[in-house]
Amino acid sequence: MLSYSIFYWKNSTTAKNLIVGYIAFSTILTAFLEFRNKVNSLTDAILAFDIIVYYVYLAAIQHSETQSELYRKEMELEKEKLTLLVSQIKPHYINNALLTIREYCYDDPEKAAELIDHFAMYLRNNINGSDSEKLILLSKEIDAVREYLALEYADITKKFRTEFDIDADFMIPPLSVEPFVENAVKHGIDRYSADSVVRIHAYEDDINRFIEILDNGRGFDLNEETLGKGGIGFKNAAARLEMICNGRLDISRENNWTAVIIKIPKELGYENDHR
Repeated sequence: MLSYSIFYWKNSTTAKNLIVGYIAFSTILTAFLEFRNKVNSLTDAILAFDIIVYYVYLAAIQHSETQSELYRKEMELEKEKLTLLVSQIKPHYINNALLTIREYCYDDPEKAAELIDHFAMYLRNNINGSDSEKLILLSKEIDAVREYLALEYADITKKFRTEFDIDADFMIPPLSVEPFVENAVKHGIDRYSADSVVRIHAYEDDINRFIEILDNGRGFDLNEETLGKGGIGFKNAAARLEMICNGRLDISRENNWTAVIIKIPKELGYENDHR
């Protein structure tokens, strides 16, 4: 029994190791006391009790190892889900950007080259950092938003304004803000009106960090068209936000402003993770 327990002794916790020690010690001590005639007829009872303790011990190890394996598989599944979500978001943006650039390729090659530069900057700032488990600074995500807006403003007939009010910089999942800005621009406001405004506001309090994407458009219905093709861009950003950092997404309409509010709790302790 002791020989078989050596493997578990090396690989288990201290508390479980003590059980192995107890079984060996009690068996040897009982045999010694019987040999010295200090006790009589206890060997069978002690050994029976030790065997019960030993098998309870093995059951505890089996349960612990099973739980650990289940947790590991759950983490792998979550990682696969996150990877899938990111892989779905990327083509959604890339397709829109390339369609915009294509319009300039024949009539204004220099402008097309400029837009390609913006697109390349977007890739560098965001998509290359879109590892399913890696967080980026909000400022990097804002850089990606600016590159997206540069592609929108490539059409000189678009007159809408964008305002940035960033009072805090903290770690967030990549592609957490850009899809919401894109939806505000494409489905919330009139892009061709100078009265249209999209505002990005970031701040924090003692408990949470907040990012607000607001627009003064007529609002939009939360259907598949406005959420992105099949709901990919908008829905996946919300799902990743919750899965990675327990973030919450709220959408409201008040005083003729549509607000997408991202709330991320500070308590998770990832704010200094600048991987």
